[in-house]
Amino acid sequence: MSLNKETFVWEVVESMEVEDLLIKQFDNSNELLMIIDGSGLILRVNKIWYYVLGYKPEEMKGVEFWKFVSDEDVERTKEAFNNKTHVQKDFNNCYVNKEGKRVPLTWDKRVTTNKNTILATAKIND
Repeated sequence: MSLNKETFVWEVVESMEVEDLLIKQFDNSNELLMIIDGSGLILRVNKIWYYVLGYKPEEMKGVEFWKFVSDEDVERTKEAFNNKTHVQKDFNNCYVNKEGKRVPLTWDKRVTTNKNTILATAKIND
């Protein structure tokens, strides 16, 4: 199958629209979404993190995620993160907001991609 220039351009435009839509969906989700690399560096978080922790997404990007985890939960959170063979549902830990208050979270999903990145979702425990 050969593509002409017009078809190729149209497919690129459609692909960009889909990517833009997915980014908007990610950013505006009511769930806490975090993408981290294999070493634990935060690649992206959505906007809801600002309302929960007080940190803007750009403040969290490039920081090891456990820097936001409460001291009491750091070691077991690292252990769960490093256990790549087992996806642990309903993992509970606390993050610390900008004011120093603990925020209890339940992590529901962890999806590992072929690029050694992880998409994790969390909800606040009330």
